[in-house]
Amino acid sequence: GTKSATADDFVSFGEFRLFNAYLIVYSAMYDAFAKIDGGGAGRDKNDDRRMDKGEWLAGYAGCRDYGFLALAEVKDDAGAEAVFSKMDDNGGGIVLLDEWSFFLKNCEVAAGTPMGKLLNMDQEGGVGKKEQLFGNAMAKPSTPKSTTPSKGRAKSPGRKKTPEPEPPKKRTPLKRGGG
Repeated sequence: GTKSATADDFVSFGEFRLFNAYLIVYSAMYDAFAKIDGGGAGRDKNDDRRMDKGEWLAGYAGCRDYGFLALAEVKDDAGAEAVFSKMDDNGGGIVLLDEWSFFLKNCEVAAGTPMGKLLNMDQEGGVGKKEQLFGNAMAKPSTPKSTTPSKGRAKSPGRKKTPEPEPPKKRTPLKRGGG
């Protein structure tokens, strides 16, 4: 380990499951952002990894079906302008990916949607809660209580120590024929 390692320096099943769910959600956030930035899917000279109001007004309608409440509720240009102002938290006239993601997350959390509950699990005390998210597909599986102490990684009963692997043997360079 490192100097900052703790007794809990491995990823549990629940944390790994949450990490994978986050990958999916934040990938969808990025995909919607990239679709608006530059005016279309794919990378081209117009993609500058930031969204201005013109790009937002031209592209918000194409992102309504991404599953985010804040995007689905924008019905017209007046509503889109109000949403852009909320997203642009520093008032700079452009929205960066972190502002975009933060806005979408906060809208989902505030509305109490299943995705909002999932995204809020990273808050203090959130990881490890038994939540029913997205029906049974995202339900945390029940596991029997362990009787091992909580410090460090629990070892399986009867687990033998794995022997150290042998160092690799030195290879001799291949001789090329020729001449």
